[in-house]
Amino acid sequence: MFAQSETEMAQKRTHKGIVPRMQNEDYHHGPAPLGFQKDDSELVEPKTTTG
Repeated sequence: MFAQSETEMAQKRTHKGIVPRMQNEDYHHGPAPLGFQKDDSELVEPKTTTG
């Protein structure tokens, strides 16, 4: 009984943390994926320089 209750509470806490992030369009998922950079919590493609 206690383990089930603790699991449900953990799920609720996780959900409460994820919902605001989903509503906010900023990128909050750790480091930027390959080929992108983070700039003020937004993903941007790096500018390529040719020379």
